[in-house]
Amino acid sequence: MPVSLDSWASLCKQAFRGDEHLSEFIVFIDRGKTGPDSDGNYTWICKDTRYRDHFISMGIQPGIGSTFTLGTADLIALNSTKNQMRTEHHNETQVILQAHMAKLLKDVSTIDLSHKDRLTLIEEFMNAHQGEDTAQSLLSGLNKFFRYQLQNKSKIVEWRIYQDSFMQYGQQYMEDYIRLFKGILGLQLAYEDDNTSIAMEGPGQPIPHFIWRMNPTITNNQIKDIIRSIGMKGTGQQGFNTSLIPRAQHQTGVIHWICKMITHCLSSIFRF
Repeated sequence: MPVSLDSWASLCKQAFRGDEHLSEFIVFIDRGKTGPDSDGNYTWICKDTRYRDHFISMGIQPGIGSTFTLGTADLIALNSTKNQMRTEHHNETQVILQAHMAKLLKDVSTIDLSHKDRLTLIEEFMNAHQGEDTAQSLLSGLNKFFRYQLQNKSKIVEWRIYQDSFMQYGQQYMEDYIRLFKGILGLQLAYEDDNTSIAMEGPGQPIPHFIWRMNPTITNNQIKDIIRSIGMKGTGQQGFNTSLIPRAQHQTGVIHWICKMITHCLSSIFRF
């Protein structure tokens, strides 16, 4: 009796959607076998009756001592089907996350904050995500992005970053970081790929990305405070670019210097 790849595909699909027992069964298929023997066959010994039921549902009949045996060709077919189901699940998940992210980007607005309140919210964010390996990449990049602005004081800087950087760890992670970027830090979304046309994974498919632009109202001193609050460090400046847009901070600095000089001259005149 041939192996039922449809039944196996259904088990894989449920496992990838979060069924813990079936996830363990998929791992058992991968790691619980012995072989190949001289005939190229692989054998599984099932102590869990539920595993026996899954094998039988796939058209694989038990042998002596609750053993199940498959040939190399059948095992290759199972692996191929499993990989196909994983890819389909990933693509379905990406479509759902992309739709949710599009709604977030539309709904989340920059909050009108004092600098002190902004630093407080950044501190709360950092405490909530402290110790997470998932936080390292985006927070390190964010730190370098603000440092890059300090190195290019006269023009507003931009950051080209893959959209998947926000989606790869799930919906809650994505929500938290969109709110940090746009709501708390006031970064502006200057560009986003239309990911509805390139949502499916595959060879040669372009990877959708964002271009985030620095908050134009933020000052150099405020940036230094934010860098200290984020605290993540790293090397490299991938995806950073200087735009043609002048910074209000730079212009204000020149005007402030002129006003300061005029005040100084007037005070010197009236002193006599």
